[in-house]
Amino acid sequence: MRIRKENLLNAMMSEVTKDHIRLRMAYKKLAAENIRLKNELELSESLNEIKDNELENLREELFETKERIYKLELIKDRVMTVEDMEEVGQLEFSDELINAYKEEYGSLDNENTYNDGDYKKLSKYN
Repeated sequence: MRIRKENLLNAMMSEVTKDHIRLRMAYKKLAAENIRLKNELELSESLNEIKDNELENLREELFETKERIYKLELIKDRVMTVEDMEEVGQLEFSDELINAYKEEYGSLDNENTYNDGDYKKLSKYN
C-alpha cells in the first residue's frame, strides 16, 4: 500500500512538475510578447512624434510661404511700374544716378535722359 501511495505521490508530483513547466513556458511566452508589444508601442510613439514634428514643420513652412505671398501681393499692389510712373510723371531718379549725372554733365538740364534700371520705383502711396 505504501508503494502505491508513493507511486501515486510521484505521479502527482510529476503532473505538478509538468504543469509548473508548462506554466513557466507560457509565462515566458507572455513576457516575450509583452516586451515585443512594448517595443512596438515605443516605435509607434516615436514615429508619431516624428510625424507630428514633420507636420508642425510643414505647417510653419506653409505659414511662412503664405506670409511671403501676402507681402509680395501687397508690394505688387503698391508699387507702380515704370510705365505707370512715366505716364503720370512720377519717375524719380536714384540719388546715385543724379550725383553721377551732375559729375558728368554739371547739371540736370535734360531730365529725360536716363538708362533702364537707373531709377527708383515709387509707391502709389508716397
